[in-house]
Amino acid sequence: MTDYKPFRAEPEEPEVDERTVAAVLSIPSRDEDPAGLAWRDLEGGSLAAIALRMLARVEVEERWLLDTSPEAASLYEQVQPEGIRLLRQGERSAVQATHLALIGPFHPFLRPSSVEEAVRLFQMRPEIRSLTTCVKHKDALLDERGERVIDEQDERVLWRPAHAFEIVPARLRRGSTAPQYDPYPFELSAREAFLVDSEFELGLYAAWLGRAGARGGR
Repeated sequence: MTDYKPFRAEPEEPEVDERTVAAVLSIPSRDEDPAGLAWRDLEGGSLAAIALRMLARVEVEERWLLDTSPEAASLYEQVQPEGIRLLRQGERSAVQATHLALIGPFHPFLRPSSVEEAVRLFQMRPEIRSLTTCVKHKDALLDERGERVIDEQDERVLWRPAHAFEIVPARLRRGSTAPQYDPYPFELSAREAFLVDSEFELGLYAAWLGRAGARGGR
C-alpha cells in the first residue's frame, strides 16, 4: 500500500457535512519496486495500467495519479484516462478534498464499485475517522509454540488487512504527526484482496489472464 503523506497542515478533521474524498493512485517507481512487478508487461497490460483504468471508472469527487516517477507520467500520457489529473510534487495543494482514498496498483481484481461503496460508507458514518480494506479471517491462529491463540469456533470476527486502499485525512494540524486512528475494517472479497507482491503471485495472475483469454476466444 502507498505511504503517501497527507498534503498540508490544517485542522485535522473537518465538519461531517464537508467530508469529501479524492481517490489517489500511487504507483511505485522502478527504484521502489526493484522487481518491476507494477510495470511488467502482461496480456491485459501492466498492473499499473490496470489500476489506472480502474481508477478512471471510480465515481468520486476527485481522481488523481500521483507523479511518482517518469514511468507514471509516461503511463498517464499513454492512457490519457478521462477525469483523472496528474498530481505533480509541487502541486499538492490542488487537491481540494478533505480525505484521500489512497490506492496501490497490486490488486488487479479490485472493483471501482468497492472503492465507491467504501467512500459512501465513510461519508455516512462520521464516527469512522479512517478506513482500511480487510478480508475476514476464518481459520485458527497458532503461536510460536503451536498453541491455539484463536480457535475455529471463536465467535469473534477477525480481519486481516488487504492493503488495497485506505481512506485517511488529507490534512494535519500544524506541527502534528499522522493521526493514529484505529481504522474501520472495510471488507473485500477474497478475489479482490488478491495481492501481487512477488513473482509467484504475478505468475498466478498472468496464468489467469491466459486462461481467461482462452475462454473468451472460444
